[in-house]
Amino acid sequence: MGLRRVAEAATRVLERDLSAPQVSVALGADPCIADALIGITGARPGNRRLRCRGETRYVFAGPGVEAVFCLRAVPESVDAILAAGEASLFDCTVRSRPRSIEK
Repeated sequence: MGLRRVAEAATRVLERDLSAPQVSVALGADPCIADALIGITGARPGNRRLRCRGETRYVFAGPGVEAVFCLRAVPESVDAILAAGEASLFDCTVRSRPRSIEK
């Protein structure tokens, strides 16, 4: 449920659906979170949209922008997660990045 909130924030920052081919994901070390994000985004090594960094950060990147998420401790109940402000669930840093030149 906490990842749903991360995905909603990433969608808002990137201004596009996370399953769009222009969106790539760099995964952190937690295999459960990695599995969930692979399911949400459709990113795979074969479609070159998935990178595994093994860090504590999770990065969603799109044309011209990337959102870097560091997760905080997640409340135990679904209601508490839904009621929590984003800042209490994760830190998000938004950075611009160069747009690739399409041929």
